[in-house]
Amino acid sequence: MVETEETERSSPTENAAGVIDGTPSTVDARVTQIIAALASEISPGRILPAPFLDRSLEADIGFDSLTRMELVHRLELEFSVALPDRAIANSETPRDLVRALAGANANIVVRPDVEKLVAATGDDHLIPHGAETLVDVLEYHATHNADHTHIRLYNEDGDIEPITYGELWDGARRIAAGLVEHDVQPDESVLIMLPTGRDYFLCFTGILLAGAVPVPIYPPGRTSQIEDHMRRHTKIADTARAGLMITVPEAKVFS
Repeated sequence: MVETEETERSSPTENAAGVIDGTPSTVDARVTQIIAALASEISPGRILPAPFLDRSLEADIGFDSLTRMELVHRLELEFSVALPDRAIANSETPRDLVRALAGANANIVVRPDVEKLVAATGDDHLIPHGAETLVDVLEYHATHNADHTHIRLYNEDGDIEPITYGELWDGARRIAAGLVEHDVQPDESVLIMLPTGRDYFLCFTGILLAGAVPVPIYPPGRTSQIEDHMRRHTKIADTARAGLMITVPEAKVFS
């Protein structure tokens, strides 16, 4: 799970769709609706094999890695939960995602009202005046609020690893310098296949600092899946025209 800025955690029992602790059939139906809506967006007019809760997300429903990430994002918002990376990577069918939802801890990510926070603290440095891009915002905070926690990473045991603006900026600059040394050009796509963690955020931000375009690919759940995972995502690399990929050491032999 990832939280940004001054986020809070709570355990609600309801969300926009109804009761999170409802019957399995209720959850099944809502997951089915969300998948059908997303499938309709990416392939208008396509008829899905029904019922499809036990069908392959990739082979039968046609969801590639990026679409599956969007699906997980929508499910987390709908049910106010945070799904662990392992559950996401190992979910091959909609039914797997239903099980992951059932086992997830309810969490709500609450973003602070910065204007109210400034009014309460009198600290005008919290607002990145003049910033026009994400890189501008990060540079501003790295300069004025370097010790302020920007990201909180929650592992599956609930332990927290904070990342400050200064740490993110310094690490991203090192990544950007390395990309420049590898002749990465402005607006060039760079693939990222890393699990959620400090390295992922440093690399994502470093790619932006280098003027390139980050293209995330969700990593496989098991090392034994890497070769097949890489082969199935060749199309994404070709479409993005990426000349470089940042990934785990085990995957380098297949890149």
